[in-house]
Amino acid sequence: MLLSIRSRLLALVVATVIPFTILVGAGLWSQWQSDQAAAIQQAIGEARVLAAQIDDHIGDIENLLTGLSEAVSTDPGDVEANDALLERVRSQLPDYIAHISIFSPDGNSIGASGVRHLDVTGRTFLTRALAGESLRSAM
Repeated sequence: MLLSIRSRLLALVVATVIPFTILVGAGLWSQWQSDQAAAIQQAIGEARVLAAQIDDHIGDIENLLTGLSEAVSTDPGDVEANDALLERVRSQLPDYIAHISIFSPDGNSIGASGVRHLDVTGRTFLTRALAGESLRSAM
């Protein structure tokens, strides 16, 4: 008889604990899925904002380069004037633009801000730019 009461009490405890555990587990699982979905949506939203900001920065740089292409001289004798112009422009740009260099179509430097003049003759980026590819496709 004693064994029978213990068995019944154990069965009662098990019958109470198992459904409670299942309910708690289901609730936690549901909350985890909801939190995960919210985190993914937040990450997507932040990625879209960052992409828009980067696109704006690239557009600003393209506009700057277009303006510079009209302002600088392509005459190799005007390198010092180009250097001075590029230094003035560089001082007004954000810190993520470290230097600006301008090259003639043959790859010789005709202006630079804060760096030595380089020879980029035959470099891939110059060839691609001369072929008319946009900045976005050359990156």
